[in-house]
Amino acid sequence: MNKHSSQITPKIFNSGSNIWDQIWPAPAKINRFLHIIGQRSDGYHQLQSVFQFLTVADSLSFKPLNCGSIRLSQSIAGVDDKDNLVIKAATLLRQSFLDNLMTPSPTKTMGVEVTLSKVLPMGGGLGGGSSDAATTLLALNKLWNIHFSLEKLAQLGLKLGADVPFFIHGKTAFVEGVGEKITPFLADSPWILLLTPNCFIETAKIFSHPALTRNTEIIRIRDLAQADSNNLLGNFGRNDCEKVVSGEYPEVSRALKWLNQHKIARLTGTGACIFATFDNEQEARKIAARCPESFNALVSKSTNYSPVHRLLENWS
Repeated sequence: MNKHSSQITPKIFNSGSNIWDQIWPAPAKINRFLHIIGQRSDGYHQLQSVFQFLTVADSLSFKPLNCGSIRLSQSIAGVDDKDNLVIKAATLLRQSFLDNLMTPSPTKTMGVEVTLSKVLPMGGGLGGGSSDAATTLLALNKLWNIHFSLEKLAQLGLKLGADVPFFIHGKTAFVEGVGEKITPFLADSPWILLLTPNCFIETAKIFSHPALTRNTEIIRIRDLAQADSNNLLGNFGRNDCEKVVSGEYPEVSRALKWLNQHKIARLTGTGACIFATFDNEQEARKIAARCPESFNALVSKSTNYSPVHRLLENWS
């Protein structure tokens, strides 16, 4: 990705009549806000947030194998294949399906080679790994004719990561708990300018930091609806991780300071990416063109409906 990137559109199209030729998007998400309202006895933090999709996405394609192997066509730098959430998702889905069969079935007809094209930065707070896993579950559920419900797929996804169920359900949502409580929420859909500083955020480091706010006041979904007569989020709330992240990672602090000169800037998740919302694409691109060379700038549209689900509708 170059320093001043335009919106990257994944190759989302139907390649003829064979569903195995389909290229599947794994869209990014942003946290419009992120409140930490407590911490459970097991150490996990209780969150409240609104997750919203972006049109920018990784992309995946799947090739059937008769050898029963589940593998990547090419490894992702810095990630062992056995730790890749795409491999874990495919393996988990196949095993769950086989466990539910009344009679044993050979696995050799359920092998797959996955080609994963990464666009979303790792450790950026955009949910890239979780989205890759969710798209794998959704696509292979269709390709393998498994017919699990979204609820079943979300249960499987939760074993892979707290954000995966959101990507499975495919709608902008008010998210609570550790990410497992999901309530669809219709938000505004502004243009987004993303800045990615050149650093990788260690999530565990942020959540274990003694200065992290853990007692933000609980809100209700109707508080969001009342934030604007048109149900627009605007700049509702804040990201409770932002102060800690910017204190530990100077690159994030510099990005926040620069973008705040133009629009209200906010960290997404615990990751390095920060964003600002814009009413139109032209304004977002104008600011992106001024971005310092030390950051990657990307303009994307937010959306309330996952492009993966749009594809599934086309193949229904």
